[in-house]
Amino acid sequence: MKNNLRNASIRQTNVVIGGDLKSLLLSIIHHCPLVVNNLRPPSFIERFGGFPDLSPFGLDNNSSKLDLWKRLMYILSIEGKILNAQQFSTIEINAKEKILTVLSERNKTQFQYENLYVTDPSNIRGTRFYTKYKKKQKVYDFFNVKSATRSDLEEIQRDKDFINHILFYPSLRNKTHSYVKDLCITSYLTEDQLDCHDHSDTSVRLVVKRILKENGIRGTKNGLNPNYPDKSDQKYKYRPISILYENRVIQKRLNSVKFVSDNIEYVDMDEEQMILDNKKLFFDCNYIRRLVC
Repeated sequence: MKNNLRNASIRQTNVVIGGDLKSLLLSIIHHCPLVVNNLRPPSFIERFGGFPDLSPFGLDNNSSKLDLWKRLMYILSIEGKILNAQQFSTIEINAKEKILTVLSERNKTQFQYENLYVTDPSNIRGTRFYTKYKKKQKVYDFFNVKSATRSDLEEIQRDKDFINHILFYPSLRNKTHSYVKDLCITSYLTEDQLDCHDHSDTSVRLVVKRILKENGIRGTKNGLNPNYPDKSDQKYKYRPISILYENRVIQKRLNSVKFVSDNIEYVDMDEEQMILDNKKLFFDCNYIRRLVC
């Protein structure tokens, strides 16, 4: 049986390579195809700091980055602008001829491009580029809260790299009450610190418990205090704070990517700034409005 290998030659002024939120925005901004080399949705806890206007995409302004990523994937999929979203691909770039070749198990697709925008250099072959990573990696530690009083706190920000930010988010666990919140702790750690006990999940748990106490959070109630009011001003007794380690996610952060070819550009813009800079373009995109309304 003959191999059903399909060759396609497509002329495009602009092509985007990626799979993160930046690449999806770029594809809409330049109205061009997106070649997915590394499907990388944002974490569900990642949010926009300045609450940009997301109404052109049919979303509330307090929507998460993951919400926007899903919506843009839907829009671009309907438009037929996403290539190889669900299957591993090898991407070869002939910078001299300005040809991008995407190889999958059964298909071969070629783009003749003028400008190539890259947000993630993973799985790219055929052209030289140099990458430099930031010294400190972004580390998420997730904890399930087993015993803690209710709190209106949404986050705690610190000026230290170790336990830089504590996020209180509604628990995603089954059979939990709507008021139960779990924790996501963000730190910025070097490779050596990741291998050090002082920055392990155990150390994170102990330090976070201390920080919670300092912010007025205690364990759940444990009955009336027999010493109240004569010897204590606390009407109730409280159990110790109990948080259970769930998992750790480590994100390497690219500092810079330099391609040898001048017609290949690495894009490392802030997503929120991209939305603000192209606000009029997104409002004028009739096809987006038709799809999300």
